[in-house]
Amino acid sequence: MRIFLLVSIFYAINVFSQTVLDWNTNNIGVNTFTPNNSSGASVTISGTGFNTLQGASPRYNTGYSGLPNWSMNGLGLGADFVNTSSSIIVDVTFAVPPCGDLRFNVHDLDGSTSGNIFEDKIIIDTWDQNNTAIPINSTNFIFGTSSFCGGALYYGGNNLLNTQIGRCQNGAYNANSYGSVGSAVQVTLKSPTTKIKRVRITYTSAKGASPDVNAYFTGTNPSYENIVIGNISLIPAAITAPSVSGSSPICAGSNSTLNASGSFTSYNWSTGQSGASLSVSPIASTTYTVTGTNSSGCTASNTLTVNTKPLPVASASVDDASICNNQQISLSSVPNSNTTTSTYNFEGSNPFTFVNDGGTISWRYGTFTKCSGSNAIYIGTATTNNNYATFQASVDFAYIDIPITECNATLSFNWKCAGKSTDNLSVWVVPVSTTLVGGTQLVNGGNIIKLGGDYWNAGSSCNTVTSLNLIQGWVTKGQTVRLVFQAKNASAVSVTNTAPMIDDVAVVQSSSYNYSWTSSATSFSSILQNPTNTPALSTTYSVTVTDCGGCSKTANVAVSIDPCPLPVELVSFEGKCTENKQALAWQTASEHNNDYFTLEQSENGVDFYHLENVVAVGNSSSIITYEYEIDNSRGGDYFSLSQTDMDGHIEVFNTVYLVCEKQSNELSIFPNPGNELIEIRTPLIQNEEVSLVFTALDGRVIYNLSIAKNVDARTIDVSAFEAGVYNVCLVDVNGNLYGERKRFVKL
Repeated sequence: MRIFLLVSIFYAINVFSQTVLDWNTNNIGVNTFTPNNSSGASVTISGTGFNTLQGASPRYNTGYSGLPNWSMNGLGLGADFVNTSSSIIVDVTFAVPPCGDLRFNVHDLDGSTSGNIFEDKIIIDTWDQNNTAIPINSTNFIFGTSSFCGGALYYGGNNLLNTQIGRCQNGAYNANSYGSVGSAVQVTLKSPTTKIKRVRITYTSAKGASPDVNAYFTGTNPSYENIVIGNISLIPAAITAPSVSGSSPICAGSNSTLNASGSFTSYNWSTGQSGASLSVSPIASTTYTVTGTNSSGCTASNTLTVNTKPLPVASASVDDASICNNQQISLSSVPNSNTTTSTYNFEGSNPFTFVNDGGTISWRYGTFTKCSGSNAIYIGTATTNNNYATFQASVDFAYIDIPITECNATLSFNWKCAGKSTDNLSVWVVPVSTTLVGGTQLVNGGNIIKLGGDYWNAGSSCNTVTSLNLIQGWVTKGQTVRLVFQAKNASAVSVTNTAPMIDDVAVVQSSSYNYSWTSSATSFSSILQNPTNTPALSTTYSVTVTDCGGCSKTANVAVSIDPCPLPVELVSFEGKCTENKQALAWQTASEHNNDYFTLEQSENGVDFYHLENVVAVGNSSSIITYEYEIDNSRGGDYFSLSQTDMDGHIEVFNTVYLVCEKQSNELSIFPNPGNELIEIRTPLIQNEEVSLVFTALDGRVIYNLSIAKNVDARTIDVSAFEAGVYNVCLVDVNGNLYGERKRFVKL
């Protein structure tokens, strides 16, 4: 669920100010004033008949004594008054017109002799950044607490400076003036819609009827005439800050569009981008600042924090990343599945904040009552003989802020409340921005969620509440909630020893996720955490893990399909006879994950029995020769050879037929079966003439060879023979069989 935040900031007048023109740096002498420029302000002073001075208690007091120095510092303008009118002009110009109101003080000191009146007049003019005169009216000019009603301000006798601030021109004056030395007057130059570029202050002292109709002079010249202009300060403009909104919290790295609005012509963001909208994708909670600029060039700023929800930890793995065709694989994903428990047993400290209604009955922490251990939090008084309280009408709170970091969060706690139905305990979850007011109970609804209660009238025993669900309504993973225990008594009648107690508060959080598997090269998909598949092509599997807060993260794992050559490349498998032995031999050109060979033997070529397992080299790319011998105990035998992989796959090779006889004077044939050259061993023929005869099974003579005397081994080429079985024997000249008949198999 998204929560849209709207934040506004208002700058109030008089809260912030800064001096933009400082005249208090020193106390220099008459006619030696040098303006001290601040914030790009420049000052020029013109006129005749006046002197200027600067610094602490400035006054010009030639020929008159007895008046105390003023406490206000500033720019002092003064004259040894003569029998004429005098004026002086102070011009203040800002290189960069400031935004906001300007404020300074004026303090007048008149001098006269008995029976004479002298009047001072101050005229203030201002211009904006376009050098356009700012109208003089009650909106733009404020003197003291009164609006200015004209273009000039007059000061008269008998301290009228204090009582008739902002008096209009041609007002009445008291004719008996001995000097106005009262408090300074605050002058505020307002700039609600523009900037003030220039301020001119014209100070005039009058003699006789000029320049004022009610001013006159008789007698001797006065001793002094002074005015002080205090430092000019800036009151920042009362500009309503731009409103800024955006979705929060969001999943880390997701998009949130921030929108600024207000009475501004342009907006600039802390990211360096401009415009009323800003698209952001923070990977952690981030605060963004927007500054609005209005048509006068004045600015105001506001901030918005986009909170982020953590992404789940996702992984993708496979039991074998390189497989043969049609081999099954097992995929797995192991996210960051955690269960965390936060326990508050109040033994070492009290992490809860108490909000009480102000009476003697309040939430407390200590040993007065508990369910286990030594401490708890409870409603009580400070008396040691009172485990609970004299509980009267009140509503009090104990709360703590809990970050929700997982998809599931439950609350458990122990409680005790020996009260009546008017005295109870309840537990709530509210936003952390909620201000709890002592004496005002919570009301269920909206973002104020009642988790449990009311709990009451349980006697002196402890009770346990388990597995209250914290994640309700607006609460999701990635937020921080305020967990509140509310103690309430609706009765104004005192009830002794009735108040609630809480102990062993525990928050248990655990994770839960959804899974979505897909394959880049196949149509495979699965919602299982650990599925299986049999890919036909090399592919990449992707798993997207999504938590309950809607945040997802994807992990990948690649699987390649190997052509998988035969585990063994067999060169030959042969058998031969040695002295009273049957010798088997085979050669391999290469081996891959070869575990062992199996030899089997059969008398008829159909029914085989296990003879021996021969351990293989395993992996090789060169010629490897294997040999095995058995005793020659009978005539012809069939032998088969097979191979077993490391993973249990079996490959069967060809079968050989081998006839071996014990050493004797009998005829022997090798190899048998044979295809091209075979060796015939015969007894040594010494005195008789015999022939070696090959006959087909139908009696036809295929081959006839005379045997020379004293030769027992002959090589015969049988490649021209037809495949089949032949009888081989020795025959004398009379046609009689010499020895036993043998059989030969032509392949």
